[in-house]
Amino acid sequence: MDFPQQRRWPTLLLGLLLGAVLSVAGLWYLDRDASADDEVDLVEATTTTATAESRDLISFDEWAAVLTNGTPAVVAASGPGTITRNAGVGDVVSQGDVIAEIDGAVVVALYGNVPQFRELSIDSDNGADIRQLEENLVALGYDPDHTVTVDDDFTFYTGEMVRRWEEDLGLEEPDEIVDSGQIAFINGPSEVTSTTAVGSQVQPGQPLLVVDTLSTTGSLSLPADASLVTDLVAIGTPLIDGVTLGRLTNAEGEFPIIGVSGSVDEDSEDAFEVEIEVGALIAEVLLDREEWLEAGRPLLRWEVPEGAIEMEVAVGDSDTFEVGNAVQVELPDESIIDATITEKSDVARTLQAGQDTVTVVDVTVEPVEPIAGGFSAGPVTVRTEDTAVLGATVIPARALIALAEGGHAIEIDGRGLVAVELGVFDEGWVEVTNGAIGPGEQVIVPS
Repeated sequence: MDFPQQRRWPTLLLGLLLGAVLSVAGLWYLDRDASADDEVDLVEATTTTATAESRDLISFDEWAAVLTNGTPAVVAASGPGTITRNAGVGDVVSQGDVIAEIDGAVVVALYGNVPQFRELSIDSDNGADIRQLEENLVALGYDPDHTVTVDDDFTFYTGEMVRRWEEDLGLEEPDEIVDSGQIAFINGPSEVTSTTAVGSQVQPGQPLLVVDTLSTTGSLSLPADASLVTDLVAIGTPLIDGVTLGRLTNAEGEFPIIGVSGSVDEDSEDAFEVEIEVGALIAEVLLDREEWLEAGRPLLRWEVPEGAIEMEVAVGDSDTFEVGNAVQVELPDESIIDATITEKSDVARTLQAGQDTVTVVDVTVEPVEPIAGGFSAGPVTVRTEDTAVLGATVIPARALIALAEGGHAIEIDGRGLVAVELGVFDEGWVEVTNGAIGPGEQVIVPS
């Protein structure tokens, strides 16, 4: 009975001995790893110097906004019937494009703001719709012999021009008559946003399409009979008061053609004046022949971009957005453009924001110049000036050293660490407000 108790001791001693060995081995292993860590090479940070400067700093508040394509407009049917073909959503329609068919008859987009409300022929009474028709067909090149006088009168030569146009459209029986419903006048190049379904019945005045007018457009007419027209301005030229549009030669001599924003002086002896749309850009040169031309012929086509930037601003912040105030707009590619507040609604409305409500007014911002690049719609950021500091002493923000006890310091070349107080941050620079460093001094920065 005593043997089991006596036989436990060797096993216990063996276990204690094995544990001691493992402990010593573990300590040796840990000590070996610690020694290996001690041997890791430390990389020393490298530095360089930068110069403190004097700059004007501006900080901005930022506001969410939306860049819109253009102004919504309805393209209405001018005649009754069944829609047998229609443009597609996303299509961009311009002067001369076939945008629909009604009972198989084409509907063509032309530029103008007077809708087609009647058939047009040599029997039609004079009217602005005839002038629009002539301006468009002349601009599209259907008067190659310059026989049409652009005015409110539908003449034999107007009819001949209409026949050539209808032949190009592929009509089975082209003639000198513009049928009711054959034209849809639009204000300029437009993008289709919705359509009336093919197969739908429409009456005059009912929608064929809804479009965003990308730009409004119009033409500048030749101000006088000319034997020669030269030096017409280039496409993209902005129209400003006093701009020279070209030169005109007739029996009385050679004269500049001048664009004016107000009333035209018809008695001017030094120039021929043309009333212009200030802020527009030249989109197309319409005269391509330098020979005898009658007054009234389309000379140049202009466009005014219609895209705008729309905002919903809380009523409490609306004083920041007075009409005429200058702002900046950051586009999706992070480029910055200048813009102006052009409209602020005087009607407030309430929006639901989660569990809360907010009362807002609508604000419209327009770019100072047309937006370059590929952005025609989407979210943007409007920036309004918050704080302006003129002649601030600034250093690169990367020169700042955070202190354990709070605050910041910088290392000035030859002077060591100096505590600084900070002001406005602007694009990687920061203002030093306590005079710790002056313009021209060198500050240590990471290289």
